Amino acid sequence: MRAAVLRFLVLCTAGTAGATCSILAGLDDYTVGTGTPDAGAGAGGTATGTGGSGGAGGSGASGGAGGLGGSGGGPVAGQHIWSAKIGALGVQSDPSLDVDDAGNVVLAARFGGTVDLGCAEQPAATTTSDLLVAKLGPGGTCAWAHGYVGEQIRAPVVAALSSGSIAVTGTFTGTMSLPPDTYGLDAGATSAAYVARWSSAGALGSSHEIGFNGATSAGGLAPAAGESLTVVGDYNSYVDLGDGPWPVGVGGTDVFLASYGPSGAFVKSAGHAADALQFTTGAARSPVDGSIFMVGSFNGTAGFGATPLVAQAADIFVASFDATSLSAATGWAVRFGTPGSEVAPTAVASDTQGNVVFVGTFVPALEIVPGDPMSATGGVDFYVAKLSPTGTPLWSKSFGGAGNDRASDVAVDGAGDIVVVGHSDGAFMVGAEQVANAGGDDAFVVKLNPGGAPRWGRSFGSSGDQRATAVAVDASRNILVAGDFTGGIDFGGTPLSASDTDLFVAKLGP
Repeated sequence: MRAAVLRFLVLCTAGTAGATCSILAGLDDYTVGTGTPDAGAGAGGTATGTGGSGGAGGSGASGGAGGLGGSGGGPVAGQHIWSAKIGALGVQSDPSLDVDDAGNVVLAARFGGTVDLGCAEQPAATTTSDLLVAKLGPGGTCAWAHGYVGEQIRAPVVAALSSGSIAVTGTFTGTMSLPPDTYGLDAGATSAAYVARWSSAGALGSSHEIGFNGATSAGGLAPAAGESLTVVGDYNSYVDLGDGPWPVGVGGTDVFLASYGPSGAFVKSAGHAADALQFTTGAARSPVDGSIFMVGSFNGTAGFGATPLVAQAADIFVASFDATSLSAATGWAVRFGTPGSEVAPTAVASDTQGNVVFVGTFVPALEIVPGDPMSATGGVDFYVAKLSPTGTPLWSKSFGGAGNDRASDVAVDGAGDIVVVGHSDGAFMVGAEQVANAGGDDAFVVKLNPGGAPRWGRSFGSSGDQRATAVAVDASRNILVAGDFTGGIDFGGTPLSASDTDLFVAKLGP
């Protein structure tokens, strides 16, 4: 919070009974007033916007007027707006969330019990890892919630589309039921991906399976204007979605993109194979030209476009693909890594100018901006980096303390501020502010300005473990964060207590 001094002009005139002083004009009423012996000081306004009281009158024979009251300050950074627990008996985990243009919150997660969101329907899981899809209003009230049977599903990814409809992608290793379709694995397959969409009112529309042999996994969603979307992921065997088989490299795992139109119908796919193990962990779309940004990790030689990337260990790649052709030939690709280090990119986002922001973890060192290496301060640290629309590194920042500090997701608001969420098992610094730890893993939210300078950081924890896994920002720059927790968690409203491993969703101010 900015500090300032309240300045005003005081005129004193001498009289037979003593001096008489009066305030002529206030010059700055931002915070605290300073008085004179004959004009008392006004108390400062509170952080939440309550104006301060006027100062006491002077003690002279003709007492001076009381000081001006301080004006109210702005809202507390990250102030609690609402928060909710989702869960009952059983394990709920790995939530993803997004927010639509009207401020509604859409959520997808794994669940293994009965969940009560306050809706007419209370989904009950039939396995230990079914799919939960839900929509909450801007105030956190449940609009609808549905559960779908999925054997051994992995963390899903959700996106709010432009008309208020919802898309979800993910991976399953047994069967996946999205009525009227039920998807299973072919002989020899170990996992497959799926993509499905729901109307704004919660009606399940189209769904598709991605992958038939080997292991196919979904890594992210890149929605576009007009309800179109692109799924990104990785595969290691024969896949043909109808427009020809994807190439299979000699490295073992390759990356793919698959696009679907406004009705959900399949449009086009592309596989990008190379002499490398390639895994995707996130996707975003440029609002400027629609380019698709993919982030992931690889070793060996990865081929994106004309210039191959050669890893020094298990390195990070960030690549840009054409929105229509899904080709890397007209895009770009960059790699980051340091010999002897372990790096893991986790998420990517784009700002309104088409810059790319991505986050992840590293130990013990990582260099993204040439000549500006980052070093971990204890165990695993997390980084935030920004690239230009053409892939040039602009800046990178690292955060961490003596423990392990991991970033899970990132979002960029309309002003270009960057919000990062994750979990940490120790305290760490964000600028001059300490983000404390209450024991075990605590969830955190860190906010940076467009140039990477810290704005604020907060942690949320108590007994048990708390992990923030997803973040989104609404049109008013409010922050929506979701995660899973045991024990309890307090965002500043009514404290939440877990029955087993439950989900949390919270809305915080900017």
